[in-house]
Amino acid sequence: MIQKYTSKGNCYSFFLFLFLLSLLVDSGGALGFRNLMLTVVILLTIILFLNTSFKFLKEHLFLIFVCLTLAAWGAFSGTLNNIPIEKTFIFSYFLIAIPVFYIFFKLFTQELIISNMILVGQVFVFSVAFVHIMVLSEFLIPADLIIVFLLKNFDGLFHPKNFFGFDYYVIYFQATLLFTVFSIIFYTQKKYKLYFFSLLLLFVSTSRFGLFVGILVPILIRFLGKRRLSKLTVYFFIFLPLLILLLYVYVYFANSSSWNADPYYGLTSGEARIAHVISTINSFTDIKSVILGQGPGSEFYTLRCNCFVDNTELSQLEFLRKFGLIGYILFHLFLFYVVFRNNSNHLYDLNMFVLTAYVVSVSNPVLTSLIFSALISLSLRCQLIRAFK
Repeated sequence: MIQKYTSKGNCYSFFLFLFLLSLLVDSGGALGFRNLMLTVVILLTIILFLNTSFKFLKEHLFLIFVCLTLAAWGAFSGTLNNIPIEKTFIFSYFLIAIPVFYIFFKLFTQELIISNMILVGQVFVFSVAFVHIMVLSEFLIPADLIIVFLLKNFDGLFHPKNFFGFDYYVIYFQATLLFTVFSIIFYTQKKYKLYFFSLLLLFVSTSRFGLFVGILVPILIRFLGKRRLSKLTVYFFIFLPLLILLLYVYVYFANSSSWNADPYYGLTSGEARIAHVISTINSFTDIKSVILGQGPGSEFYTLRCNCFVDNTELSQLEFLRKFGLIGYILFHLFLFYVVFRNNSNHLYDLNMFVLTAYVVSVSNPVLTSLIFSALISLSLRCQLIRAFK
């Protein structure tokens, strides 16, 4: 069946390209492009699922059970905290997307998916570079008008900033940090010019942590090799979740008692994240909220803006807040299974991609993004290809 579909070549490849592109350029769904592509993908997935063979059906059922269990846990937590079911779904659909994307990827070979991810990464990188050039040069259109257009039509941060002594605009789309993941994809595929260009865009977008990770992972690959780093990634996923939570706790105790920053006068990106850490941990009012979670879609008061919000960029801490310690552990057991199987099937590059996305999720909204869901689905899809070779 795989060969039957992939032989149709260009049509399916172009659709895959558009779908992956929609997850980047319309990551928040504001343009409607992403939602349109998701609708078509869901319909294709239903057709594929109903016509799948039994040996693939067993794999589907296991994955669907795991992801729906996690989503059901989120719904249970939301019900306990009186969160409307539709709002719970909005903040849980990234889990349901994993089996959907997995079945959808059945249409394609591993090589075709990777090549389209590279192409989408190139298009996104050069598109963002074009926006930077237009703002910097003010060619034909004043920079202020471009910023107004971006604020109206895209999710992200677009505002003036003093950049090394001269006035500039921060151009930071919601998916900009994924340059880090794409930089590792470019590096592992030996597209070094694109790799360095991605790092340059992370630099001018003032994503210091993303730039750091984008430099660190290739250094580790260089000195350890993909095979050894992939094996270490499996061990990392045993200890990293605990270390990340301890990091949040350390930041809380190091800053909570002396916090006096006023968001009215503006906060740096670091101060904004510290404010979210303090506020999120303060929102755990009892042991039940820690163990069972506050529910996907729940709101809490944050010092970042002195207001109530239902989501922050600290996706690791947000997952714990929404799904509780039980949901956090279940999800990380699933991630451990994914990277373990990647390593066992010699899918070392995929472990590099998952590790990169996971690390940057410490301070950015990556863990609960559809691109991360796609990376997990791609890993499971490639594992299946190896299993039936």
